[in-house]
Amino acid sequence: MAWQIFLLVFAFTLLEAFFAGMEIGIAALLRARTVAHPEEGAEEEPERVRRLLENRDLLFGSTMLGSIVTMVATSALITVLFHSHPHGVLYALLVLGPFLLIFGEIMPKGLFQQQGHRLIPRLALPLWLLTRLLSPFVHLLNRASRAILHGIDEATEVRTKESLAMALGSPDGGDVLQEMEAAIVHRIFRFSETTLHDCMVPLIQTCALEENVTVRQALRLITSKGFSRIPIYRDRIDNIIGILHSFDLIGVQPSDMTITPLIRPPVYLPETTRAERALGILRKTRNHLAVVVDEYGGAVGIVTIEDILEEIVGEIYDEFDPSEVYLQSLGKGRYLVNARMEIEALNEKLGLGLPDGDYETLGGFLLERFGRIPKENESLTFRGHRFIIAKSSDRSIESVSLTLGEEKPQKRRRKP
Repeated sequence: MAWQIFLLVFAFTLLEAFFAGMEIGIAALLRARTVAHPEEGAEEEPERVRRLLENRDLLFGSTMLGSIVTMVATSALITVLFHSHPHGVLYALLVLGPFLLIFGEIMPKGLFQQQGHRLIPRLALPLWLLTRLLSPFVHLLNRASRAILHGIDEATEVRTKESLAMALGSPDGGDVLQEMEAAIVHRIFRFSETTLHDCMVPLIQTCALEENVTVRQALRLITSKGFSRIPIYRDRIDNIIGILHSFDLIGVQPSDMTITPLIRPPVYLPETTRAERALGILRKTRNHLAVVVDEYGGAVGIVTIEDILEEIVGEIYDEFDPSEVYLQSLGKGRYLVNARMEIEALNEKLGLGLPDGDYETLGGFLLERFGRIPKENESLTFRGHRFIIAKSSDRSIESVSLTLGEEKPQKRRRKP
């Protein structure tokens, strides 16, 4: 009977070592993937490992539950083994206690910490099977813990944001951090929710070429505009089929040959793609530019690496950015504003407090207020500020004359 219990103790110790090591190894693997690069790290992993990591909550829950169950089972077996011995408790503490600690916890965790990237692919199948076996119990425990801890996560998040807001600036304007640093932190708060729709250059603001233009015409456009990459479309502007790089024209004699052989295939990304993921895809594919498409496959804009990084660090000059002056002071609280200026930037500059909505620019805000495309010299007043349409076309508002209200504008603090 005793030898059978010894075998069970040995078997449960191996299982405990397995679960403890896998828990540390997976955490190390995920950390290494994040530091290297999320997309590149995932690409290099075997398919079975990627599938295993799809449900991390279940995975970590299973390893923790397995580790606890095997530890309790081992302790119970040791109690059964030594309960009748006069010095059983002493033997258990002095011999089996260190044995379990060393071989069930310390050694496997150290081994998987160092060699997890090699061991986890080999042990992925048994871990997957054990995860499926323990999944009902893990789900049950997760539900119980959520019921008990209901509301704690939300309260913690609020307290964290409040403390960060205090660090970013006090209500009386005495900022703890420099204004630029605070702005970057605010942008980081929003970056995880930013999509390509938020940071792309709309198609109407880009310069593109039809696929059948000649090399001579392409060189003339690149020389006059200073672009290094030109989107190429077929038939319609929203049907972008490729990108022309100016470097590909080096050494090519100006001629009536079409640019078709020089067109490179583009990277297409949905406008709902998270900016963080898009940045990873552009880095991985070694592309500077991507074509942003809507749900029907039509191009709606262009996004570059600079456009995405601007969501964190602020304005970076990019060749696809329009070169217009967005805000021009006319003196005594009067400004000439480009209708394409973003609401957020305008609020930051002048403290207007214009509300958020289904628009991003001043033109979009005014179109919503008018309910139509206004004509030149039409005006409206919002919160004491007077907006006069300085220039418009049949399709859009182009510029606006703005007169600030009498109250002194205050810069609006953006919420994290």
